[in-house]
Amino acid sequence: MPLSGQTQRDIISSITNCKKQPEVISEEVIDTEMSEESQTTNEDIVMSFLGESLSHTLNEDCTDEEKEVAIVEAVTNLNILTALVNEYFEITD
Repeated sequence: MPLSGQTQRDIISSITNCKKQPEVISEEVIDTEMSEESQTTNEDIVMSFLGESLSHTLNEDCTDEEKEVAIVEAVTNLNILTALVNEYFEITD
């Protein structure tokens, strides 16, 4: 379930547009601890991603093995995308 060429181009285009936006520097102190609300939001984002990624692949007729393979592929694609974004923005952490 690799990303299609068009999807990859759309993502790169979005990243490029984000990078071109003027940087806003805020003097606001950011709390580095994740609040319970943030953790819930992150979980919602992950579940949404997996739901969208897997909705075209999985159905009631799928075996447990097919489901596992689809989930691993979705996570692999997400890791590849994350690495590309980090490389583009020169994020090394």
